[in-house]
Amino acid sequence: MPTLLVYKGDLLQDDMRKERVNADEIYAILREKGISSIQDMDAVILETDGSLSAIKCIEKNLKSDVMQPVKAPPDIQ
Repeated sequence: MPTLLVYKGDLLQDDMRKERVNADEIYAILREKGISSIQDMDAVILETDGSLSAIKCIEKNLKSDVMQPVKAPPDIQ
């Protein structure tokens, strides 16, 4: 199941630690996408194949279609 690692510009440290992803890896995907600040990100997701996806704008919450299979902490559902 894909895992949410950044939400609304905040690193989700517990989930990053569980998935063994560090901040440098998050910043690398942002640079690849031409994003200069993590604050501009709504989500960074660790996909099931180990790749990272960056999403700039999520609708009001995590209920959008592409976010349905993503594991997120209960307090931000």
